[in-house]
Amino acid sequence: MRRNPSCPIADSPAYTKRALVIGVKGYGIARPLNMTTNDARAFAEMLQTEFHFPKDAIDLMTDDPGMPEEKHPTVTRINRAIRNLLATTDETSEVVFYFSGHGVRQNDVDYMVPRDGDPDDIETQPGGAS
Repeated sequence: MRRNPSCPIADSPAYTKRALVIGVKGYGIARPLNMTTNDARAFAEMLQTEFHFPKDAIDLMTDDPGMPEEKHPTVTRINRAIRNLLATTDETSEVVFYFSGHGVRQNDVDYMVPRDGDPDDIETQPGGAS
């Protein structure tokens, strides 16, 4: 079943929707960012309320206090979450990826910097979008 491209994502069936939403506040090397985890939580909530994403279709990762350790956005955990997202989607899926945190651009390619990332070592960072 192919989705009609003119159909708004809010009108797509719930079973086709998946999202990975990431907010990184604290960094070991880079300066901390104060609003990123708030932004990620607000974005995840907007996906539910405005675009009718089921709560269990949204993988929210932040380094907020109280967030389970396995949801802290490290290099390994983000890469695992991306693999899991791709494994649960197909050509009929509506996929949203959101990242709020530091990023690095090198040679016209953008990279995310996870919680344990090093902005000076982009080869180890998830991303690679131009």
